[in-house]
This record gives sequence, structure tokens and C-alpha cells, in this order.
Amino acid sequence: MRDLLLGIDVGTTAAEAVLFTLDGRLQAIGQADYPLATPFLNAAEQSPEDWWQAVCRAIRQALTAVPDAANRMIGLAISSQAPTLLPLDRNGQPLRPALIWMDRRADAQVEQLKQALGAETIFAVTGNRADSFFLAAKFRWFQQHEAHLLARTHQFLQVNGYIAYRLTGVSSLDPAHAALMGLQDRATGTWSRELLALCGLDPAQFPPISAGHQIIGQVTATAALATGLRPGTWV
Repeated sequence: MRDLLLGIDVGTTAAEAVLFTLDGRLQAIGQADYPLATPFLNAAEQSPEDWWQAVCRAIRQALTAVPDAANRMIGLAISSQAPTLLPLDRNGQPLRPALIWMDRRADAQVEQLKQALGAETIFAVTGNRADSFFLAAKFRWFQQHEAHLLARTHQFLQVNGYIAYRLTGVSSLDPAHAALMGLQDRATGTWSRELLALCGLDPAQFPPISAGHQIIGQVTATAALATGLRPGTWV
């Protein structure tokens, strides 16, 4: 029986779980859809619980297609749509539906950031243009329109970080997703103090950045029951 790896992708419309052998041979695919909410013009939101339930279904579909797959699996990795504004409280519970990359409600806040720092400076610091696709403007919208939730926010996670958190109980952030947030000083690899201040953010609200191939934790017993994975599987 050959060892297996699992790849999970949480996209804009569906989650997929794909099983491979170590030499890259496809063994099985599981997939589950979830809805997109558009509560008003330019808004695009999704429920983190919908992501999690879809991931659980997709994993189970893939595992059931391959004999003894859970016990043969030596690790898994997660990719996802990005960037996403997802605030969590101290108990790891989402405080609101996530604002996904499609959400354009923060166009006015883009202009505010341009006026405060200048479009050229924002690009020079972050490597990203001033645009509501990135999270800086969305964070400023969150500060201005939902300050009561910002005050309760313990941590912000990206989509793949949220699924990893549900699997392991460990908060994480990879370099690719961190760069897309529009808050990072690309010269130093640290968060831009100016942009954080403009958005009312504390750097402690973001997990440490770790390489995408780094092991961040193991599947918990609770997550194993939900997904069919073996407890202790590396993530």
C-alpha cells in the first residue's frame, strides 16, 4: 500500500480534496459547493462554516474512493481563494461573514488611503496597487462601519488559514496570502505601521507568517471525526 498526500483547495464556489501518491499520481477527487451572498451592491460574502462543511464533505468523498486512505496519508496542504477579510473572536468564532476577493464595497476607502499615503507610496511599500481587491481598503471599511466588531476581533485569518485552524487548532498565515493583503512592507517582510494605523489594526491580530511547506500542526481528534482523517495527520 503506497503513501498518500491530500491537497485541499477552497475556491470561490467549491472545495476540492485531491488524493495523490508521492510521485504525483491522482487517486481520487472529492468536491462540494457552497453559496455566495451578495447582500447589497458590490458586496460578496461567504460563511466560513460553509467552507468547513464543504471541506469535510470533499475530504470524505476522496477518502472513501481509496482503500485505507486515511491511514496511508502522511500529510495534507491547503490552498484557497484570496485575499479575504475574516475576523475571529478569542474563541476562534467568526464575527461576521467573510468579505471575499470579489467584494468591492471599499472603493471609497481606496480613495481615502490614496489621499493619506499616495498611490505611488502604497505601491512602493506593498507591491500592490491601491485597489479594493486587496484588504487594506476593506480593513478601513471594517474600521469605519463595524468598529464594534473590530473591537472584538482577536485575529484575522485567510481562507486556507481558517481551514487549517479548524483542522489543527493552530493559527497560520503563508507568505503568498500575506502579500495579497496589501498591508505588508515588501522591503522588510513586516507589516506596514502606516497602513495598520490607517485601518485601526494591531499586528498581533495576524498570525506569524510561515512558509507554505512548513508543518503547522496535526489533525485534532475533533477534526478527525468531522472529516474522516486520521488524528495526528500532518498539516
